[in-house]
Amino acid sequence: MPQHLRRFDKHTLRLFISDRLSPVEQLYELAAEVTLLAIPQAIQEELNLLTLSSDEAQRLVRNELSRYAALSILMPYGAFLRATKTLKSDVSALAARFGVSFERAAMRMTTMNRPNQAGLPFFLMEVDHAGNILRRSGVKGYPKAKFGGSCPKLPVYQALIQPRQIQLDMVETSDGSEFFVLTRSVDGPQPALGEHIRRTALLLGCNAEHLAQTVYADHINTDEQPIPTGTSCRLCERQGCLSRAEAPVTRPLGLDEMTTGLSVFDFN
Repeated sequence: MPQHLRRFDKHTLRLFISDRLSPVEQLYELAAEVTLLAIPQAIQEELNLLTLSSDEAQRLVRNELSRYAALSILMPYGAFLRATKTLKSDVSALAARFGVSFERAAMRMTTMNRPNQAGLPFFLMEVDHAGNILRRSGVKGYPKAKFGGSCPKLPVYQALIQPRQIQLDMVETSDGSEFFVLTRSVDGPQPALGEHIRRTALLLGCNAEHLAQTVYADHINTDEQPIPTGTSCRLCERQGCLSRAEAPVTRPLGLDEMTTGLSVFDFN
């Protein structure tokens, strides 16, 4: 199946899964198809609660709901919540315990928001080499206003040049909020001969106040100054940033010919 990762043949009732996928990702695709076959009414009930403008939108949401349900099959809420506490939110250990990929375990950690049984409020972002933000998720909604994802100083971009290495950092947003973030690259399906591998990077983050409850507390130096980040260059007013790519729309450009700042986009 050169063009597909999964295909269900309704006539023969056979499911085909691409051998480009790793065994754990094949299991995930199997779980996703099971949800579409076993609980279509439950998925449709959730769709009916939304105001969707087109059939295409309904198909997209149905697909996302089936994938969320697949995470629930592979990592049941109660068992996963207990494991996050026992393993102190160690993503790699959770992935190994439940037989899933690092990416799926990280995604599941952002969905633990059941009333009176909530996990830590993690959020997740996925980016590619071009800086495209492919995914955002979080139990309380991705904090986009504080943590836009377009800041070149975010350590998630460094993860792309250090394949499969976990990096831990503290970051500070423009309003002074601090987060601890875990970044790691993930590889897509096995490429065919002549194709480039699809490699993206994940950023899994949580408010700094929860760091002590995780296994990562002993591996982050909280005495160091956190990485100063912004939502995007066009909205960020941090002075003296080596990574600035554009001037902020809220400030006039500095046009003093007698001085040269760290960026060609210096502003007053």
